[in-house]
Amino acid sequence: MRKFPNTTIRQKLSATVMLTVVTALLIASLAFMTYETFTYRSIQRRELGVMADLVEANSAAALTFEDAAQAQAALKPLEGQGDVQSASLFNLEGAQLAGFRKHPGEFLIDAPRFLAQDRIWFAEGRLQMARAINFQGRKIGTLCLIADLGGLRQEFLWSGMTVLVISGLSYFMAYGVSLRLQRGLAGPLAQLASAARSVAKNHDYGIRVLSSGQGELGLLMDDFNGMLAQIHQRDRELKDHQDRLEDLVQTRTRQLEADMAERKTLEKQFLQVQRLESLGTLAGGVAHDLNNVLAPILLSIQYLQERVTDPRDQKVLAVIESSSLRGRDIVRQILGFARGIEGERAPVDLEGVLKELTSIIRQTFPKNITIRSGLSPKLDTVIGDATQIHQLLLNLCVNARDAMGKGGQLCLGVHNSDVTESQAKLRLGVQPGAYVVLSVADTGCGMGPQTLDRMFEPFFSTKETGKGTGLGLSTVHTIARSHGGFVRCSSEIGRGTTFQVFLPATGSAPKPVAGHGEARGNLAPARVQGSGELVLVVDDEAFIREMTRHTLEAFGFQAISACDGREAVALYAARPGEIALVLTDMMMPVMDGLKTIQALRKLDPAVKIIATSGFQGNDPPGAMDAGGADAFLAKPFSAEKLLRAIHQVLGQGRT
Repeated sequence: MRKFPNTTIRQKLSATVMLTVVTALLIASLAFMTYETFTYRSIQRRELGVMADLVEANSAAALTFEDAAQAQAALKPLEGQGDVQSASLFNLEGAQLAGFRKHPGEFLIDAPRFLAQDRIWFAEGRLQMARAINFQGRKIGTLCLIADLGGLRQEFLWSGMTVLVISGLSYFMAYGVSLRLQRGLAGPLAQLASAARSVAKNHDYGIRVLSSGQGELGLLMDDFNGMLAQIHQRDRELKDHQDRLEDLVQTRTRQLEADMAERKTLEKQFLQVQRLESLGTLAGGVAHDLNNVLAPILLSIQYLQERVTDPRDQKVLAVIESSSLRGRDIVRQILGFARGIEGERAPVDLEGVLKELTSIIRQTFPKNITIRSGLSPKLDTVIGDATQIHQLLLNLCVNARDAMGKGGQLCLGVHNSDVTESQAKLRLGVQPGAYVVLSVADTGCGMGPQTLDRMFEPFFSTKETGKGTGLGLSTVHTIARSHGGFVRCSSEIGRGTTFQVFLPATGSAPKPVAGHGEARGNLAPARVQGSGELVLVVDDEAFIREMTRHTLEAFGFQAISACDGREAVALYAARPGEIALVLTDMMMPVMDGLKTIQALRKLDPAVKIIATSGFQGNDPPGAMDAGGADAFLAKPFSAEKLLRAIHQVLGQGRT
C-alpha cells in the first residue's frame, strides 16, 4: 500500500475564505443601502402627504374664491420645511394662484400636464408630487411640490462609513479565521484532494492518506482509506466479471452468427421450395394443355398408318409419331416435377444399378472422359424405385458429360452416411438418421452462385438453345424428394461440380431388385375390332372428340360425341340401352367428369365408363374414386391403348 505525501492548499483556502467574506460584505452592504434608500423614500412620501393634507385644509377657501393672498398664506408653512424646494397652487383652469421657490433657479412643475390625476415620482434627482385639492368631495385645484433628496445623500454618507468600518473589522476577523483553517484543515484536505485526483486520473486504488488524529478529519480520512480499499477489491471483482462476460458475449456472438447463418440457409431453402411449388403448379397446368394437344395427334397417327400405303408417307408418319412420343415423355417429366413421382417401392440393388449405369456410359460417353466408380462395403439398403434411381443417376452423368466438353474425369460412388440433428436442421423436411449417398463428381466448368440457386427450376438451363430441356436436375430433385431424401451440390467455376443424393437407409431388408426397371419395347398394335358397339365420347376439346370418333369408327365401333357432361347425360338418357360405353374427360366446363360419372350411374348403374385426363401423377383427379369409372386412360393415349381399354371394359376383343 503506497502512502500519499502531505501537501497543502493554504493559498487556495485563504483566497477562498477571503473572497467569501468580501462577497458576503458586499452583498450585505448593497442590501443595507437598498433598504435605507427605500426607507428614506417612504418617509419622504409620507411627509409630503402630511404637508399636502395641511395645505388642502388651509387653501380650500382661497381656491374656492381664488384669493391669491390667502393661497400664498396656505403655502407659508411649507417654506420652513428643509426638504421642500418649491410649491405651487393651481386652480381648475391650471392658472397658478400662489407659489414659492427657495432658490432662484429652482424649477416648477408644469401643472397643466398633471392636473388630471394625483401622483408622486422621482425625477431630476428630486421627489415630485401633484395632489388634487378637494372641498366637499369636489376638486377645486391642484397642489404641486418638489422636495430635495439631500437627506438621502446624507444617509448614504453615514451608511457608507458604517459599512466601511464593519467591513474592515470583518476582513481582519476573516483573515484570522482563514489562518486557523489553514492550519487545521488545509493539510488533510490537500491529501484528500490529491488522492482523489490521482484515483480519478490514474485509477490507482492503492493510494492511502495519512490519518490526522481522532477528530472528524481523522475519521474522514480513515473512511476515505476504507472506501478506497473496498473500491480496489470491487474493481478486481468487476474486472474478473468483465472478463467472464466478454467470454460469454463472444460465445453467444458465435452462436448467434451460426443461428443467423442457419436461419438464412433455411429461408433460402424455403423460398426455393415455394418457387419450385409455384413453378410446379404452372407446369401441371401447361402439361394438361399439352396432353390435350398431343392426344389427337397420337390418335390420328395410327388411324393414318392403317390407310397410308406409300413408304414415304409411312416414314413421315413415323417421324410424327416419334416426335409426339418424345413430347409425351417431356410432358411426363413436367408432370413428375409438378405432382411428384411415384413408383413401385422395393429394396434397390444400388451396386447393380451403378454397374449397369457405368457400363452404359462407358460405351456412349466420349473417350476423352475417364470414368471411375467406387462402392463402400456393406452398403445399407434403400427402399425405392430402381428405374427412377437409374434415371436420377443418368441425368446427373449426362449433365457432367456436357460440362466436360474438352474431356475430364467422372467419378461415381455410393457410401453410407449419417445425418446428425444439427445437419438436418439446415434443410427443410430432412430427418436425422442413416442415409446412403449417391455421388457424381466431375472436373468440368462448374457453376456460380446464381446458377446454383436456380439449378432445380424446370426449364432453367445454361446450355445452348436446343441442347437441353432444363428438366434433368428438376427431375433429380423430384425423385430424391419422393424417396424422402435430398440433394446437396458443391461447385466452383473452373473446378468442377459434385452432386450428392442422400436417400434414407432402412438397414437390413429383403433381397434387392436388380436392374433399373422394366425394359422398354415396341409392341405391335393390337387389332381390336368392334362389332358396331355405340361409344359416347365426352370431351370439351373438339379435335380430341373428332379424332377419337374417327379412330373408333375405323376399328368397327359407332361413336357419338358430347362437348360437356350435361350434354352427355342428356344423350345417354335419350338413347337408353343403346350406348355400350362412355369415354369421358375428367376436366370439363359446365359439368366435370366426376359429376358426369355420378349422374350416369344414377341413370344406369351398369353403364361402362372409361375416364381420361391430361393430368397424371400420384392421384388422377377422381378417375377411380367411389362411383368412378371402370378404367382410366392418361392423355395422350394411342389408338392401341384406347382399343385395349375398351376391350378390357367391354370384355370382348378381336385380333
